[in-house]
Amino acid sequence: MKKLPVLLIAAYAMVLAGCSLFGLDVQKDAKHPKADTIDAHLYKNAWEYIKSRSIESATDTLFKPFYTGIIYSGIDTNEYKKENRTYILLNSEAVYKKNSALSFFNNVPGKTGLTGKNDWRNYDKDVVKAYLQYLIIEGQYAHENIPITRLDVKTTCPAGTYPSNPNSIMNLRVYNGEYPGANQQDSPIIINENLAAPTNFVITSDLRPTNGIIQVVRCWVDPNAPVIE
Repeated sequence: MKKLPVLLIAAYAMVLAGCSLFGLDVQKDAKHPKADTIDAHLYKNAWEYIKSRSIESATDTLFKPFYTGIIYSGIDTNEYKKENRTYILLNSEAVYKKNSALSFFNNVPGKTGLTGKNDWRNYDKDVVKAYLQYLIIEGQYAHENIPITRLDVKTTCPAGTYPSNPNSIMNLRVYNGEYPGANQQDSPIIINENLAAPTNFVITSDLRPTNGIIQVVRCWVDPNAPVIE
């Protein structure tokens, strides 16, 4: 192997030195931060998210019963595209699960006065629409602005729809470990806490569609349950 001439080596050294002398660094391997494996941002609005997990996937139909109720009720689907909202989404169990005391169909009497029928058509459309409006909160609520004490928030449901809840409010708070044996992981959000009803913990919280916040529950939200003072 031939040796490089001394002058050539010196010239090469000066070039390298010049990269720093003139404010240029010698190229180095780029360091990329590790990707965050949990991203709450959905990069779509709430309506697009509901559809993506109901009718646009052959395997992920978590919100298909909820989506079916939306279509049946005739509610304007643009409600799920509006800005500055918090959307409470019922997963399939919260709509109907056989012999479950936690689902809508097993708690709300239909047209015939019966419960347990796995069909939105068992209800008047206005009843379903009002309930869906109740599940939309005005404003954005997530862990960062929900306290551990009860917070009353306004829903889009018309006042007077539910006699025991004349202003159609919803109670929210963050769990603070009061129930022995309960799952305290991630301090879940509680909706409409009422000692006369099962405690409704949000199971997937603070999802970030492009137009607000999504909270997912697997127990139906009772609009008559909020504490009114």
